[in-house]
Amino acid sequence: GDLVVLLSVEKDDYFVRHGADIHVMAPISFAQAALGGTVHIRSLDSLKEGKSNVTRLVTVQRGTQTDSTHEIRDGGLPFVDQRNPRASSNR
Repeated sequence: GDLVVLLSVEKDDYFVRHGADIHVMAPISFAQAALGGTVHIRSLDSLKEGKSNVTRLVTVQRGTQTDSTHEIRDGGLPFVDQRNPRASSNR
């Protein structure tokens, strides 16, 4: 038979998971919000490489409002077909 392992993902103080998406809070200054600029965001790549200083540069548009969001394509988790778990394994 098979060995079935149930995994539980522990919470992280920086990364918050919403399905396959990962959310982070990035505080910016009033000047960055009003005039635009850039901000460094820790990414999942930092966990994969075991380095806390690996960041992605995100452009803040001029006139950005509080609670605005910015999406980084492919910055979240890989899609796993939960209906067929073996489809995404390396068997």
